[in-house]
Amino acid sequence: SQHYSMPSLVSFAYLPNEERLYRADGKIQSVDYANPKHRYADPLLTLPKKWKDLYDYTSQGQLKGWYRTRKTGSSDRFTYAGHRVLTTDKLNRPLKSCGVAPSTWTDSSGRIWSISADKNLWRTVLVNTQKIYPTMTVMSESWYESSSTNGKVLIVLFRVKNSTGAAINWSPAFYHTNYGGWGECSSATINGASTWDNCGNCYAGSCTSQPTFSVPANRTSSIMFAITNSPSSSMRTQLLTFYGDTLKLPAGLEYVDDLDTAAGDWSQ
Repeated sequence: SQHYSMPSLVSFAYLPNEERLYRADGKIQSVDYANPKHRYADPLLTLPKKWKDLYDYTSQGQLKGWYRTRKTGSSDRFTYAGHRVLTTDKLNRPLKSCGVAPSTWTDSSGRIWSISADKNLWRTVLVNTQKIYPTMTVMSESWYESSSTNGKVLIVLFRVKNSTGAAINWSPAFYHTNYGGWGECSSATINGASTWDNCGNCYAGSCTSQPTFSVPANRTSSIMFAITNSPSSSMRTQLLTFYGDTLKLPAGLEYVDDLDTAAGDWSQ
Protein backbone atom coordinates (compact mmCIF):
# COMPACT_ATOMS: atom_id res chain seq x y z
CA SER A 1 0.00 0.00 0.00
CA GLN A 2 3.04 2.29 0.15
CA HIS A 3 3.90 2.14 -3.55
CA TYR A 4 2.06 2.25 -6.84
CA SER A 5 1.99 -1.03 -8.74
CA MET A 6 1.12 -2.05 -12.27
CA PRO A 7 -2.59 -2.76 -12.72
CA SER A 8 -3.70 -6.16 -13.98
CA LEU A 9 -3.27 -6.76 -17.69
CA VAL A 10 -5.50 -8.70 -20.07
CA SER A 11 -3.98 -9.82 -23.37
CA PHE A 12 -5.51 -11.63 -26.33
CA ALA A 13 -3.49 -13.66 -28.82
CA TYR A 14 -5.52 -14.55 -31.91
CA LEU A 15 -4.62 -17.46 -34.14
CA PRO A 16 -2.09 -16.49 -36.82
CA ASN A 17 -4.18 -18.00 -39.63
CA GLU A 18 -7.02 -15.52 -38.96
CA GLU A 19 -6.81 -12.19 -40.79
CA ARG A 20 -8.65 -9.47 -38.84
CA LEU A 21 -9.55 -5.93 -39.85
CA TYR A 22 -10.90 -3.26 -37.50
CA ARG A 23 -12.89 -0.07 -37.99
CA ALA A 24 -11.61 3.35 -37.00
CA ASP A 25 -13.63 3.10 -33.76
CA GLY A 26 -11.86 -0.16 -32.83
CA LYS A 27 -14.77 -2.48 -33.58
CA ILE A 28 -14.24 -5.59 -35.66
CA GLN A 29 -14.87 -5.12 -39.38
CA SER A 30 -14.06 -8.55 -40.80
CA VAL A 31 -12.38 -11.85 -40.00
CA ASP A 32 -11.00 -14.00 -42.80
CA TYR A 33 -10.71 -17.58 -41.53
CA ALA A 34 -9.76 -19.02 -44.93
CA ASN A 35 -6.09 -18.26 -44.29
CA PRO A 36 -5.36 -16.55 -47.63
CA LYS A 37 -1.70 -15.97 -46.65
CA HIS A 38 -1.22 -19.62 -45.63
CA ARG A 39 0.07 -18.87 -42.15
CA TYR A 40 0.73 -21.86 -39.89
CA ALA A 41 -1.48 -22.51 -36.86
CA ASP A 42 -1.20 -25.46 -34.49
CA PRO A 43 -3.84 -28.02 -35.61
CA LEU A 44 -4.53 -28.80 -31.94
CA LEU A 45 -5.86 -25.25 -31.51
CA THR A 46 -7.92 -24.82 -34.65
CA LEU A 47 -9.57 -26.55 -37.60
CA PRO A 48 -9.66 -25.40 -41.24
CA LYS A 49 -12.39 -22.83 -41.90
CA LYS A 50 -13.13 -21.77 -45.44
CA TRP A 51 -15.14 -18.61 -44.88
CA LYS A 52 -14.91 -14.89 -44.18
CA ASP A 53 -17.18 -12.89 -41.85
CA LEU A 54 -18.01 -9.26 -42.65
CA TYR A 55 -19.71 -7.35 -39.82
CA ASP A 56 -22.54 -4.87 -40.39
CA TYR A 57 -23.25 -1.84 -38.17
CA THR A 58 -25.82 0.93 -37.93
CA SER A 59 -24.80 4.54 -38.52
CA GLN A 60 -24.50 4.83 -34.71
CA GLY A 61 -22.03 1.94 -34.58
CA GLN A 62 -24.39 -0.72 -33.20
CA LEU A 63 -23.83 -4.24 -34.49
CA LYS A 64 -26.65 -5.41 -36.78
CA GLY A 65 -25.15 -8.78 -37.69
CA TRP A 66 -22.68 -10.22 -40.15
CA TYR A 67 -22.37 -11.83 -43.56
CA ARG A 68 -20.46 -15.09 -44.05
CA THR A 69 -19.04 -15.83 -47.48
CA ARG A 70 -17.30 -19.01 -48.62
CA LYS A 71 -14.83 -19.84 -51.36
CA THR A 72 -17.55 -21.83 -53.08
CA GLY A 73 -19.52 -18.61 -53.58
CA SER A 74 -22.28 -19.49 -51.11
CA SER A 75 -23.10 -17.07 -48.31
CA ASP A 76 -25.21 -16.71 -45.17
CA ARG A 77 -26.40 -13.75 -43.15
CA PHE A 78 -26.69 -13.69 -39.35
CA THR A 79 -28.39 -11.37 -36.87
CA TYR A 80 -26.45 -9.68 -34.06
CA ALA A 81 -27.58 -12.59 -31.80
CA GLY A 82 -26.09 -15.20 -34.15
CA HIS A 83 -29.34 -16.39 -35.73
CA ARG A 84 -29.18 -17.27 -39.43
CA VAL A 85 -31.43 -15.00 -41.51
CA LEU A 86 -33.99 -16.86 -43.62
CA THR A 87 -36.04 -14.04 -45.17
CA THR A 88 -35.83 -10.24 -45.42
CA ASP A 89 -38.21 -7.42 -46.34
CA LYS A 90 -37.91 -4.93 -49.22
CA LEU A 91 -35.43 -2.87 -47.17
CA ASN A 92 -33.25 -5.96 -46.57
CA ARG A 93 -34.24 -6.16 -42.89
CA PRO A 94 -34.50 -9.66 -41.38
CA LEU A 95 -38.06 -10.99 -41.16
CA LYS A 96 -37.36 -14.57 -40.15
CA SER A 97 -34.30 -16.20 -38.64
CA CYS A 98 -33.38 -19.49 -37.02
CA GLY A 99 -30.79 -21.04 -34.82
CA VAL A 100 -29.51 -20.54 -31.30
CA ALA A 101 -26.48 -18.44 -30.36
CA PRO A 102 -23.84 -20.61 -28.58
CA SER A 103 -24.03 -18.60 -25.33
CA THR A 104 -27.79 -19.21 -25.15
CA TRP A 105 -27.29 -22.86 -24.25
CA THR A 106 -25.19 -22.29 -21.13
CA ASP A 107 -26.13 -18.75 -20.06
CA SER A 108 -29.67 -18.02 -21.24
CA SER A 109 -31.71 -21.22 -20.80
CA GLY A 110 -31.79 -22.34 -24.45
CA ARG A 111 -34.27 -25.06 -25.40
CA ILE A 112 -33.85 -27.70 -28.11
CA TRP A 113 -37.00 -26.69 -30.03
CA SER A 114 -35.37 -23.33 -30.79
CA ILE A 115 -32.73 -24.82 -33.09
CA SER A 116 -32.92 -24.67 -36.85
CA ALA A 117 -35.20 -27.24 -38.49
CA ASP A 118 -32.76 -27.58 -41.41
CA LYS A 119 -31.50 -31.17 -41.53
CA ASN A 120 -28.48 -30.05 -43.56
CA LEU A 121 -27.34 -28.22 -40.43
CA TRP A 122 -28.14 -31.22 -38.23
CA ARG A 123 -25.85 -33.35 -40.36
CA THR A 124 -22.91 -31.06 -39.60
CA VAL A 125 -23.39 -31.48 -35.82
CA LEU A 126 -24.89 -34.93 -35.27
CA VAL A 127 -21.95 -36.95 -36.55
CA ASN A 128 -21.70 -39.75 -33.95
CA THR A 129 -24.01 -42.77 -34.03
CA GLN A 130 -24.65 -45.42 -31.38
CA LYS A 131 -26.46 -48.74 -31.28
CA ILE A 132 -29.64 -48.37 -29.23
CA TYR A 133 -30.18 -50.70 -26.28
CA PRO A 134 -33.36 -50.81 -24.14
CA THR A 135 -31.36 -49.43 -21.19
CA MET A 136 -28.21 -47.45 -21.88
CA THR A 137 -25.98 -44.58 -20.82
CA VAL A 138 -25.48 -42.12 -23.66
CA MET A 139 -23.13 -39.78 -21.79
CA SER A 140 -21.37 -39.80 -18.41
CA GLU A 141 -18.48 -37.37 -18.15
CA SER A 142 -16.93 -35.19 -15.44
CA TRP A 143 -14.38 -32.37 -15.62
CA TYR A 144 -12.98 -29.47 -13.60
CA GLU A 145 -15.20 -26.46 -14.21
CA SER A 146 -14.12 -22.88 -14.77
CA SER A 147 -17.36 -21.11 -15.72
CA SER A 148 -20.69 -21.53 -17.48
CA THR A 149 -19.05 -20.16 -20.61
CA ASN A 150 -17.34 -23.50 -21.27
CA GLY A 151 -20.38 -25.58 -20.39
CA LYS A 152 -21.15 -28.58 -22.59
CA VAL A 153 -24.39 -29.48 -24.36
CA LEU A 154 -25.25 -33.03 -25.41
CA ILE A 155 -27.63 -33.30 -28.39
CA VAL A 156 -29.30 -36.68 -29.02
CA LEU A 157 -31.58 -37.42 -31.98
CA PHE A 158 -33.91 -40.38 -32.42
CA ARG A 159 -35.65 -40.80 -35.77
CA VAL A 160 -38.78 -42.83 -35.02
CA LYS A 161 -41.20 -44.17 -37.62
CA ASN A 162 -44.86 -44.83 -36.88
CA SER A 163 -46.16 -47.22 -39.54
CA THR A 164 -49.72 -47.33 -38.18
CA GLY A 165 -52.73 -45.12 -38.80
CA ALA A 166 -52.90 -43.70 -35.26
CA ALA A 167 -50.59 -41.75 -32.96
CA ILE A 168 -48.62 -43.86 -30.45
CA ASN A 169 -47.31 -42.60 -27.10
CA TRP A 170 -43.72 -43.31 -26.06
CA SER A 171 -42.43 -42.40 -22.58
CA PRO A 172 -38.66 -42.93 -22.15
CA ALA A 173 -37.36 -42.59 -18.58
CA PHE A 174 -33.91 -41.14 -17.93
CA TYR A 175 -31.46 -39.64 -15.45
CA HIS A 176 -30.11 -36.23 -16.47
CA THR A 177 -28.10 -33.24 -15.32
CA ASN A 178 -28.77 -29.49 -15.65
CA TYR A 179 -28.17 -26.26 -13.75
CA GLY A 180 -30.88 -23.64 -14.01
CA GLY A 181 -28.91 -21.35 -11.68
CA TRP A 182 -26.48 -20.76 -14.57
CA GLY A 183 -29.13 -20.76 -17.29
CA GLU A 184 -28.40 -24.35 -18.35
CA CYS A 185 -31.71 -26.13 -19.00
CA SER A 186 -32.22 -29.62 -20.38
CA SER A 187 -35.06 -30.11 -22.85
CA ALA A 188 -36.65 -32.44 -25.39
CA THR A 189 -38.84 -32.03 -28.46
CA ILE A 190 -40.78 -34.06 -30.96
CA ASN A 191 -40.99 -32.39 -34.35
CA GLY A 192 -40.21 -28.94 -32.93
CA ALA A 193 -42.84 -28.92 -30.16
CA SER A 194 -41.96 -27.71 -26.65
CA THR A 195 -42.41 -31.18 -25.14
CA TRP A 196 -40.28 -31.20 -21.97
CA ASP A 197 -37.73 -29.12 -20.10
CA ASN A 198 -36.08 -29.00 -16.69
CA CYS A 199 -34.34 -25.88 -15.38
CA GLY A 200 -33.74 -27.13 -11.86
CA ASN A 201 -30.40 -27.90 -10.22
CA CYS A 202 -29.78 -31.55 -11.07
CA TYR A 203 -26.64 -33.35 -9.97
CA ALA A 204 -25.69 -36.71 -11.49
CA GLY A 205 -28.24 -39.27 -10.34
CA SER A 206 -30.45 -36.77 -8.50
CA CYS A 207 -33.04 -36.08 -11.22
CA THR A 208 -35.16 -38.37 -13.34
CA SER A 209 -37.78 -37.47 -15.94
CA GLN A 210 -40.22 -39.38 -18.13
CA PRO A 211 -41.95 -37.16 -20.70
CA THR A 212 -44.49 -38.62 -23.12
CA PHE A 213 -44.00 -38.17 -26.85
CA SER A 214 -47.06 -38.56 -29.05
CA VAL A 215 -45.57 -40.00 -32.24
CA PRO A 216 -47.79 -39.07 -35.24
CA ALA A 217 -49.23 -41.70 -37.56
CA ASN A 218 -47.80 -42.66 -40.95
CA ARG A 219 -44.56 -40.72 -40.82
CA THR A 220 -41.02 -40.58 -39.41
CA SER A 221 -40.60 -38.13 -36.53
CA SER A 222 -37.57 -36.39 -35.03
CA ILE A 223 -37.26 -36.70 -31.24
CA MET A 224 -34.36 -34.69 -29.91
CA PHE A 225 -32.83 -34.11 -26.46
CA ALA A 226 -30.48 -31.37 -25.22
CA ILE A 227 -28.76 -32.20 -21.92
CA THR A 228 -26.60 -29.72 -20.01
CA ASN A 229 -24.40 -30.01 -16.92
CA SER A 230 -24.64 -30.45 -13.17
CA PRO A 231 -24.31 -27.49 -10.75
CA SER A 232 -20.87 -26.08 -10.05
CA SER A 233 -18.82 -27.65 -7.24
CA SER A 234 -15.26 -27.54 -8.67
CA MET A 235 -16.21 -30.63 -10.72
CA ARG A 236 -19.09 -30.71 -13.20
CA THR A 237 -20.81 -33.74 -14.69
CA GLN A 238 -22.90 -34.35 -17.78
CA LEU A 239 -25.16 -37.39 -17.57
CA LEU A 240 -27.87 -38.94 -19.72
CA THR A 241 -28.89 -42.50 -18.84
CA PHE A 242 -32.08 -44.15 -20.10
CA TYR A 243 -33.35 -46.82 -17.69
CA GLY A 244 -36.13 -49.35 -17.18
CA ASP A 245 -35.86 -50.70 -20.74
CA THR A 246 -37.79 -47.63 -21.89
CA LEU A 247 -35.77 -47.25 -25.10
CA LYS A 248 -37.61 -50.35 -26.29
CA LEU A 249 -40.25 -48.82 -28.54
CA PRO A 250 -43.95 -49.71 -28.31
CA ALA A 251 -45.46 -51.90 -31.03
CA GLY A 252 -45.95 -49.95 -34.25
CA LEU A 253 -42.84 -47.79 -33.76
CA GLU A 254 -39.32 -48.40 -35.05
CA TYR A 255 -36.01 -46.55 -35.10
CA VAL A 256 -34.88 -45.32 -38.51
CA ASP A 257 -31.26 -44.44 -39.37
CA ASP A 258 -31.94 -42.01 -42.22
CA LEU A 259 -30.34 -38.70 -41.22
CA ASP A 260 -27.85 -38.95 -44.10
CA THR A 261 -30.69 -38.74 -46.62
CA ALA A 262 -33.63 -37.20 -44.73
CA ALA A 263 -34.94 -33.94 -46.19
CA GLY A 264 -37.28 -31.17 -45.13
CA ASP A 265 -37.91 -29.56 -41.77
CA TRP A 266 -39.66 -30.69 -38.58
CA SER A 267 -42.69 -31.73 -40.64
CA GLN A 268 -40.78 -34.61 -42.26
